[in-house]
Amino acid sequence: PVIDKINALTYNFYLAFSPAYILTNMMQPWHITLPMIGSKFGMTKTAIEMARHSRVAFSAIKQMWKQDWKYPDIAVDKIDGLSADQKSFLKSAVASGRIDITLAHELGEVKKQGGVSKLNDWQHVFGLGSHYSEVMNRVTAGMTAFNLAKQSGMELNKAIEYGNRIIDETQYD
Repeated sequence: PVIDKINALTYNFYLAFSPAYILTNMMQPWHITLPMIGSKFGMTKTAIEMARHSRVAFSAIKQMWKQDWKYPDIAVDKIDGLSADQKSFLKSAVASGRIDITLAHELGEVKKQGGVSKLNDWQHVFGLGSHYSEVMNRVTAGMTAFNLAKQSGMELNKAIEYGNRIIDETQYD
């Protein structure tokens, strides 16, 4: 138990509460995903699509947060401005675990089941920046890949597969 608390403290001190880490993490789609998708669909077109889907990602996070991450598929249905195909893609990414509440928050939820401690509450607060930046990255990367694939004429199942593959290849689990 003492070692666990020390590990949690170092995670929070060095990563979760570090603005440099959070900003670096938020740039991941622009440094890694953009060149990968851009090589297939063009850099400018991909960058524009990524910027657009950063707003979608923010809306997704807002809806999932309102649901306390317990019902992510319901949250997907409540995101304004998405087509049925886009919602299908996001639901597949959620169902496959590619877009989830992240390991740090899952472990916090498991610990809560055994009783809430002040350390768990602080870990949750400190981890919000890294947590939400990771979810935003995954939604942005996947939605960008999916949309560009659909726009190029790829059939729905192949576009969903491509979007999920891009999340796997660029967001490092």
